[in-house]
Order: sequence, then C-alpha cells, then structure tokens
Amino acid sequence: MTPLHVVHLAVIALSLTAAPQGDAPACSASQEQPRRMELPDGRTVSVDVRSLATSGGLAMALGHHAYVFPRGASPMTSPTLVDSIMGVVIDASGKVTLVPNPMPRAVVFPRVAAGPNGSFHALFVTGEDSIDDKPAQDTATIWYARFERGQWSKPETAWSTRHSRLQSDGASALLERNGELTFLFPIGDPGHFYNGGIVRLRRRGASWTADTLRTGPMPNAVRAIFTPDGALTALFAATSSTAGAPPAEQLYLTRVDSVWQAPRRIAGDGVQQTTLPILATLNDGIVMSWISWQWMHSETSRIEWMRVAGDSTVAGGIVAFGDNTFPFEMIAVERRYPLWLLRGGPSSADVVLFTASGDTTRSIGTLTTPFENPRPATIALSPSRFLVFTQKRGKADHEPMAASYTTVLEIRCPRPARR
Repeated sequence: MTPLHVVHLAVIALSLTAAPQGDAPACSASQEQPRRMELPDGRTVSVDVRSLATSGGLAMALGHHAYVFPRGASPMTSPTLVDSIMGVVIDASGKVTLVPNPMPRAVVFPRVAAGPNGSFHALFVTGEDSIDDKPAQDTATIWYARFERGQWSKPETAWSTRHSRLQSDGASALLERNGELTFLFPIGDPGHFYNGGIVRLRRRGASWTADTLRTGPMPNAVRAIFTPDGALTALFAATSSTAGAPPAEQLYLTRVDSVWQAPRRIAGDGVQQTTLPILATLNDGIVMSWISWQWMHSETSRIEWMRVAGDSTVAGGIVAFGDNTFPFEMIAVERRYPLWLLRGGPSSADVVLFTASGDTTRSIGTLTTPFENPRPATIALSPSRFLVFTQKRGKADHEPMAASYTTVLEIRCPRPARR
C-alpha cells in the first residue's frame, strides 16, 4: 500500500460554525437515579472503565485500576482486591458481579465484544517483563479469552507484537460480526519507529491472522466500525508536517473491502492538532467526531464532527469549545442521531449532553451523576437507553476512597416524517 506522504489525498471541504439552535424539534433527555456500583454484600467497586459490551441482557465493563472496598469503608480504607479483577458484569436488575483477571499477572488495555447468549469475547495485553500506559510497547502479547457464566476460557495467544500503540486511546474497539472478531492497532517499523502502519488482527474460527496497511507515519490512534453495507471502515490520526508549522495530527479515513483502500484525509489543517477520534454507525452512513486544538493551549479545544454517506459529506460542524471538551464520549441514538457527553465546565461535575439533527447541534440538558473521572464511558442498552459509567472520590466519612456509579439515560428524539 502506498504511504500517506505520496498519496494525493482529497480533503473534504467543511464549513465549521458555532452550533446553531435551529427550529427543528429537539431530542430530550431523562435519567434514572445514579447507583453506586456495589456487590450484593455491600462492598463498593471502582473501575476506570475503558471497554463495554452487552450480551443477553448483561453489560460487561472492563478497565484499569479495578478495586473493591469493604462495606462501610471511609476515604482512608484501603481496597481489599487490587489487580485481581478486570471489571464487572451488570445484569438487567442492576446486580453487579466481579470479572476476575484471567491471568496470573497484571493485564492492561482490555477490549470486550459481545458473544452469543450472554457470553463475551475479550482481548487484553501483557508485556515481556512489565507493561504500563506508555504510548508504545517494545514487546507485548495480545491474549484472547471468552467469558461465559462467570468463568473465563483458558487464555490463548492472539498475537505477539513490537513497537505497537496498544494503549486505551491508541487501538480500536474489539469488533464482532457474523462470528468473526476484528481488532486494529497502530504499529511502528523496527529500527524506524516513527514510520509504520495499522495492523488488522482477525479471528475466524479458532485461527488468528493479521495484515497491515502501510501509512508512512505511524498513526497515533485508530478507530474502526462496520458500516451498514458491511465494510470495515477505519479512522486514524497520523502526524504530518506542513511547511512553516510544527508537525500536527491529521485524520484519515479508509475502508477494507477485499483489500485496504487508499486513505483519504478528512480533517486537519496541518497546524491545529486533531486528536481523540470517535466513530459511530448510522442507518445511512457513519458519523465521526474529534478534537481540534492548538498545542499547549487547552482552552482552544473544540469538538468537531462530520457525517458521511458513501464518499459524500452530509453534515458537520462544531459541538462545543473550551478545555472542558477533552475527553468526550460520542454514541449513536436510534442509529439516526449522534449523542455527545462531555464535562459541563473545567470544574464541573455535570455531564452535558449534545445531539445533532441534520447539520444542527444543540445541548439537550445535563446528566446529574457523580462525575470526577475524565470521561463518561457509555453503552447502549437499547436504541434510546444508555448506561453511563462515572467515578467519584470519597470525601465524607461514609464514602470509600473511590467508587464507580452507573446512571441509566434515555434519549427521545423526533421520528422522521413519513413520505
């Protein structure tokens, strides 16, 4: 595949304006009472949730720094379980059960996808000696296991890799389609780390295979989804240089049919940084969102978005401005409307909600829930109901050192007019 720096990439023109309010009917939001994540015996759980999936009425939430605190814990009480769990499973009634670590050593960067009948597929990473949240890992092993009825299958090696960006913000979600699994992650060239590409890791049957898209500069992050026509689409951020300006990230879009298609640049002017790309599938295409900002000036941060159908840009614009926009969450409502969740302000504990209809974006209210962690991890329970995970530090004597909270959010949007 031809590297990015010699491909003539078409830039999709997009007029970016402040979010208009418009007169079209707006979506509305309602919520249930937030629930502190507790086990049936009263112990409190805290997880920095990084990956979510639902299957058979169950929701699995995996992440980092998963701790359990005893019943009646105060902010000074130490956790009783450290590094021995990966997250939780929550059933339809709200009952929480622990997901144990399937390995005899610490694992990081978990990814989970739905399996059949309440089971889940998961990938996770270990290092040769130790591994942490560094952007790139010199030597790492990607493991696969299946979780069903409270038990893990025996972990198997999916791939061993070097010079890879496997951290939570660098690699894609774990995708499942027709019984096959797909996972994308950036990789660097041996001996020339800043060049590289994207590896597509696939599991068909019991076998894992991999192929690589050469991109020139090693991508900083990659996201992937399946579009309504079944094609795998990837959005990735890669650093490029513009004359007279320092290197800046730009965003590229590519598809995988029988082979990788040539990437096309869809965002980034070569001056502002573009980061934190997110993708979602809609009925008639895809929606993508990202942050543009001036290096070292967080107050310049703005959330931008674009809706694409085929090769055409349908809509786009700016959702919000300010240093409270990083990081953010985006998910699709009824496969028709993008929904953004972000912090209400630099010191706010509120989650502000935005939706878009056509090219109009607007705030539709605030989710009131304990929220002191960076990002409100969110998963759809149905086309219009969502489970939002947040965290809070303990301050009162009756609160543990840290706790996760779940809040059910419902978004009601106007139905399209019949033709």
